[in-house]
Amino acid sequence: TRQDLPQLGDLVRQEVEYQQTLTHSFELIPQVDWAGYVSTRLEHAGSEILVAEKDDKLIGYIQVRLAQVEPRSLMDRLRAAPCRILRRRQQQAGQVGFIEDIYVVPSERQHSVATKLLLNSLQWFQQQHLVEIQAAIWASNDASLSFFRKIGFKPFRLTMSSRV
Repeated sequence: TRQDLPQLGDLVRQEVEYQQTLTHSFELIPQVDWAGYVSTRLEHAGSEILVAEKDDKLIGYIQVRLAQVEPRSLMDRLRAAPCRILRRRQQQAGQVGFIEDIYVVPSERQHSVATKLLLNSLQWFQQQHLVEIQAAIWASNDASLSFFRKIGFKPFRLTMSSRV
């Protein structure tokens, strides 16, 4: 609810600060309106934020969204080639589910909070008639990588970067 925005904004701030410890590729701008930031994220069609509560306090969240499959990916170009070597598995309306963020406060980790959030989000994705869900995870986030593997996610693409 709207009353949860300040608490949810604080959770998002904590998550972004945690991500910053995993990679030094970005820096936070000062004086962020975190509740306002969350509010704008909630306004996007096809986007949901599910929260976990304990004693009337938010202890975790997961943000999910519907995403269009990139129409000009290498796979699509190969599918369009004259010899047609690939065929896409059945997928609803060119959309996949995407897990934007999942975060649980440190004191509540190892209590299945993230698992419950993820399982609830999978139900939401099923209600949207999706057959594929993706998540982007920092390569240095071993805990998150392990968590998603336990749930049944498998790596399918690796993005690498270099400073120039």
